[in-house]
Amino acid sequence: DTLASLASNWQLHAVLVLGKGEQSGADVRASILAAAVEAVIGAVYLDGGFAAARRAILALMEQELRCIEPGERQKDAKTRLQEHTQKTLQVLPVYQLRDASGPAHQRYFRVSCSVQGVVGHTIGEAASRRIAEQHAAELMLQKLGAELADPDTST
Repeated sequence: DTLASLASNWQLHAVLVLGKGEQSGADVRASILAAAVEAVIGAVYLDGGFAAARRAILALMEQELRCIEPGERQKDAKTRLQEHTQKTLQVLPVYQLRDASGPAHQRYFRVSCSVQGVVGHTIGEAASRRIAEQHAAELMLQKLGAELADPDTST
């Protein structure tokens, strides 16, 4: 999201050449915008070397780095869930694609998350499989938190 935000601030979408499948009006997918920023950083590296790329990245990310507060969650939901389930249950969460619908340029994904030893599963939905998995993981963390808060809940 941060790289896509930087791309929007730079108005990179105005200079990107996209295939017909990606040309959906003014909206350009965040993943494409993020990849464009990565390409710009890569070009700086190839042209000026590591030191130039480092300076560029620090300059570009200065505002975002200032906004990070100590103690704020820096790990995504999938990472937090995996760490929690490995520590407490010695198992890994399992993600399963339940449905992918819509045309190629506007896919919509439904992904389930299940954890061995936990009754039921959670469903995440989003325009990308990765984000749907994150949503499902966040819901599973909430489910596990509710079960931990209620010791009478059976697993």
